[in-house]
Amino acid sequence: MSSLTYQYRIYPFGEQAEVLERWLGACRRLYNAALEQRKLIHKMGGQIGYTEQQKQLTELRVAFPEYNEIPCHVLQNVLLRLDRAFDNFFRRCKERRAGKNVKPGFPHFKARDYYRSLTCPDRYKYVCENHLCFPKMGKIRMELHRPLPDGAVIKTCTIVKKADGWYVAFSLEVPTSCVPQHAGAAVGIDVGLENFVALSTGEMIPAPKFLRKAEHQLRRAQRVLSRRQKGSRRRTRQRDRLALLHLRVQRQRADFCRKLASDLAHKYSLIAVEDLAIKNMVKHPYLSKAIMDAAWGLLIESLEHVVVKTGSRLVKVPARGTSIKCSVCGKDVPKTLADRWHTCPYCGASMPRDTNAACNILKLGQAMPEVTPEERRPSAFRYKRKARPLVESGTVPEDAHA
Repeated sequence: MSSLTYQYRIYPFGEQAEVLERWLGACRRLYNAALEQRKLIHKMGGQIGYTEQQKQLTELRVAFPEYNEIPCHVLQNVLLRLDRAFDNFFRRCKERRAGKNVKPGFPHFKARDYYRSLTCPDRYKYVCENHLCFPKMGKIRMELHRPLPDGAVIKTCTIVKKADGWYVAFSLEVPTSCVPQHAGAAVGIDVGLENFVALSTGEMIPAPKFLRKAEHQLRRAQRVLSRRQKGSRRRTRQRDRLALLHLRVQRQRADFCRKLASDLAHKYSLIAVEDLAIKNMVKHPYLSKAIMDAAWGLLIESLEHVVVKTGSRLVKVPARGTSIKCSVCGKDVPKTLADRWHTCPYCGASMPRDTNAACNILKLGQAMPEVTPEERRPSAFRYKRKARPLVESGTVPEDAHA
């Protein structure tokens, strides 16, 4: 089975929008209450996990009628999100104890503007012609701009509130037999700042730099927002205008990366990319903004989603030494970041630095064994989770809030 996500625009009318807003507020309060409960029980020396908190939902729905109108699976997903937050916290604590430079990031309370989605992880007939059928909500008008894949099964349905309206995202499982077989060539990809992508074929794709182009508008909108009085209507309206500008930049990046990923996946059967530690690279004092604007991770994520539909193969290779090694003779040719041209003194090969790196990436990718999608993402759509206690080994590390 392969995993896909399809997103559509929905248009809830006045009463439906009010209900969705009310549900978001109730789920946010449930998340904060569950987090507070875990913290209090831990201070008293006890432990509580997802299973124990889920059993208390029945009493909660009886005591507070506002939760009785929300589907029970939506409330269960709220507790599941908190459980995943603690799972990630414990994982980062282990990595920190192992010597990695990461912050554990203890789960924090959600503010009103930081809880914007409702997820129903249930097998339900969500799509009815051009309408979304959400439990206890009825039909919501939906813009079905593309049909769902044949044989796809909807695993989860998530309603998301964005700056310009409401959207719904379907997490699908598509049988592997429905994926076409690809019989194209292989290509290596080297990402950069001056050239967004350099292919092993010699083709260069310049970086679009969407954030740089929108900086002037963003600065003016931010200055206007800083002058508005906190709590006023004018500040709320200006904040929405600024959010729309950021959303436009985000969508420009996503559109560019998805179109590029689609072109590469339809043209090549094997795509080799570098396995970059982008979170460490953005700590650079001078290049962090340019790296974030380039959105290399978004391109790789788009490739992971597109290759599932085209039958191509995506391989991540170690990035160490790909720019230094000569792709023709295999000997090391030291370079600095300022050296943009590769000239080998041993074999006489001469080509752009990024093209040489892309050729090395392709060779490493062709030598790596094939990995199935199930092995790459073993728990992408697993809903039932094993109950975990609040803490491991009895205590929370002292640097939990660092």
